[in-house]
Amino acid sequence: MNGCDRRGRALALWVKIWTGVAGMSWFYRAYDLTIESEFELEELQSCAPPGLHAAHVSIRSGSIDKTVLSALNPLHPQVSVGPGTLWLNIPGVAVYAVLDGHEVLIQPYPGADPGGIKLFLLGTCIGAILWQRGFTVLHGNAVRIGDGVMVCVGHSGAGKSTLAAEFIRRGFPVIADDVVAVDQNANAVQGIPRIKLWQESLDHFDLDNSNLTRLRSGEDKFSVKFEAVNDAARLPVKWIFVLEAGDCDYPHIEAIRAMEALPLLVEHSYRLELVSGFDLRGSHFLNCTQIASQAVVAKVIRPRSGFLLTQLYDVVTDFVEMHQ
Repeated sequence: MNGCDRRGRALALWVKIWTGVAGMSWFYRAYDLTIESEFELEELQSCAPPGLHAAHVSIRSGSIDKTVLSALNPLHPQVSVGPGTLWLNIPGVAVYAVLDGHEVLIQPYPGADPGGIKLFLLGTCIGAILWQRGFTVLHGNAVRIGDGVMVCVGHSGAGKSTLAAEFIRRGFPVIADDVVAVDQNANAVQGIPRIKLWQESLDHFDLDNSNLTRLRSGEDKFSVKFEAVNDAARLPVKWIFVLEAGDCDYPHIEAIRAMEALPLLVEHSYRLELVSGFDLRGSHFLNCTQIASQAVVAKVIRPRSGFLLTQLYDVVTDFVEMHQ
């Protein structure tokens, strides 16, 4: 455990004492939000309590009344939504209710794996909170390069987190992994200081998993923490890459016409079904238009077999250098 981790856990312990009831609340900072949680979330950056002001987001456990479902629209049997409300049922894990961008209520199933509870909390639920608070949320990774931010989007399994890990290895700060929040001025917001890597990627980077948190029991995917950026200023999104696997021998860039950029941003929005469920289609379209008009958007095609990570990193950074 490094010095930052020790300080963070010491601060979290102090916060527990401050509440007056051991184990009652922890306080964290992510996405420019102060979060009060009854669940310990070591993936997040600890912070001091907000004093006389309430936290922006409250995460607590409790019973969820299913009668609320009558006022919501079912997307499928496990998800129902309405303006400002998400109901999410993950059998064997937990039922979640996300309310008005400021509250997450969790009712765990008996014997549920804590890792599974956190996985959906820090994924879908945090994504819903950000949508409800007016952010555009992209499914990708965000890396700070100079005075701007590069966002790499793509479908699950495209290799976004592995590429982000390579940028970390090269000394670039990663701002967010998987859930990228962009404000109405097309600026990226500091998210959760961790990336999620499969064992295969850990082996590539020669990382030992013995000190890492497994995301879910029985899965070989792990949470890898990194030090959060000290300067948490919001920075403009300048480059967006859509990472795809293709029939090629080496990674390469494919240019995207301006008219193609907007539908790609919509396609790679995080949990896109929430946009219509929260009645955000109009604002989402306008925000994506703002992002597309500001950022250079391109596709990055990598071989289907053989990741060629060094070459992938090189073609991306060369493109960034040419489009400063």
